[in-house]
Amino acid sequence: MLIENFLWDLQWYLNTNISSEEEVFLGSLVHAVHAKTW
Repeated sequence: MLIENFLWDLQWYLNTNISSEEEVFLGSLVHAVHAKTW
């Protein structure tokens, strides 16, 4: 799915540029988006 691919790319990019605290927050945010999508 195109949106999911975008989310994975976005998450990978953010993971290389942010702190672990922000990573945890964004990870939970991405999971929330996935839950709504599916």
